[in-house]
Amino acid sequence: MKPESNNSSDDRIIIYIHAELEALIPRFLANRQENVNELMSAVENRDFERIRAIGHIMKGVGGGYGFDFISTLGVSVGKAAIAKNLDDVQNLAIQLADYLQRVEVEVNTVNQFSGKTVTSNHSEFN
Repeated sequence: MKPESNNSSDDRIIIYIHAELEALIPRFLANRQENVNELMSAVENRDFERIRAIGHIMKGVGGGYGFDFISTLGVSVGKAAIAKNLDDVQNLAIQLADYLQRVEVEVNTVNQFSGKTVTSNHSEFN
């Protein structure tokens, strides 16, 4: 499973979002970082129900914010919880942490005069 990326020349993962979501992204990403911490804690406690619940949340919210890879990871986390596979859960949490370190958000807006889409980089989200 590999995150989507529009830039193969380096390790950045660029996600384009709609301008309406711009204010929500910092909190969204902070919550996903908390998911990493919660998953690692749940692995230590062998809390498969909590792992499944976190996977379900990730699956549901990722795509809605433009982060399809997070949804994909969420599906895998849920499956790993059902299979009671702690190694897979831990590896998926590491993948999520890595993704969050590399992801960069660019905001697409429509220029009111030209009607063309304009993209701006918001690396401060990371």
